[in-house]
Amino acid sequence: GDTRCFECVRDRLVFVTSEDVQGDFWTWSPQNLDYWCNHLAAVAGLITDNKFRFKTWISTSEESAAERVFHSRGRYVLRNGLVFAESWDALVAGEILNPLNVDENSQTKNIGVFTDTRPDGSAMPGTHCGDWQSDDPNTLVSRGSSSSVDAGWTLYVGEATNPVPCASPSSLYCFESQ
Repeated sequence: GDTRCFECVRDRLVFVTSEDVQGDFWTWSPQNLDYWCNHLAAVAGLITDNKFRFKTWISTSEESAAERVFHSRGRYVLRNGLVFAESWDALVAGEILNPLNVDENSQTKNIGVFTDTRPDGSAMPGTHCGDWQSDDPNTLVSRGSSSSVDAGWTLYVGEATNPVPCASPSSLYCFESQ
């Protein structure tokens, strides 16, 4: 049979990291945090050609998460096959279908996640932990909650959990961008 496709769009994989980052941000940077996403994805067998495919959903003083992450017309899909959001437009409109709580190994992980990012992908005001290079305990950063299916996935406003010191352990969200 002829299986042609008109304007096909492939799914993009998203996951929360199985391992936290914390403190020692001087060893991190936005590029190194992207490397962490790609390293974990490669260890889990999601990358077999050594090409970077994932970007971290974080904001910096230079670029917001919206500027860092690929704006797909297609779906953002969790490692277990559930759909996180139908498209970029749905994502930033807050139309979250399932929590982004599945790590690169298909394990459920409900945890705080470094983002410093609003639901529309724009950056929160502040230093973003010195652009992710400072672990100053007096510097605060906003997190999302991987168990949320509303704006709280990227900017959690419940209880007294936000913002948190930059030295707190947190996971990251990784978005397939290639």
